[in-house]
Amino acid sequence: MPEARGISGALRTLPAKRIVAFIADAAKRWRDADYAPRVRATAAIEARLGYSTPVVDYALDSLFGGATGAALDRKSVV
Repeated sequence: MPEARGISGALRTLPAKRIVAFIADAAKRWRDADYAPRVRATAAIEARLGYSTPVVDYALDSLFGGATGAALDRKSVV
């Protein structure tokens, strides 16, 4: 696990606002129904769990919807 230690050490050198921006940017991409990794994840969830596309879309939108820069920044101040 030396690689994991290197990653966590690298994150410690970044300002919190930059980390928040990275997370918010990733969440924004995942809110796009045409984002290729989301399309693959949606298909896998449907196949594995038998949920319909609207149910999976709702779940993913709910999961990533609150991860905006402003929301994450408010939480990082606590």
